[in-house]
Amino acid sequence: MDFDADFLSEYYKAVDILTRERLDRLKKRQKVDSTSNRAGERLVSYKVVCHYCQEEFSAKSNAAKTCSDRCKKRLSLERKEAKRWFEGNKEPIQEFNETVNKL
Repeated sequence: MDFDADFLSEYYKAVDILTRERLDRLKKRQKVDSTSNRAGERLVSYKVVCHYCQEEFSAKSNAAKTCSDRCKKRLSLERKEAKRWFEGNKEPIQEFNETVNKL
């Protein structure tokens, strides 16, 4: 079965959005600075790349994914949209996967 360019484009875009987080976890986060505050707590900052805008930023937490609340919201909306697209195109996706698995 032939798949049109729009379907393939949307498919690969949605797959990229939903797998980006798992792939980015593999990238090492660089520890930039380590200091102590008055209470003696160790404060560490990390150099991280934002999952949405791809800009490098300094994060206080090793779990930080986005540089701002704005990027966090946009990333969330982008992921929801990709999931909705997958839900609405189950049959063509299944046909596509079957075609690819036959190769």
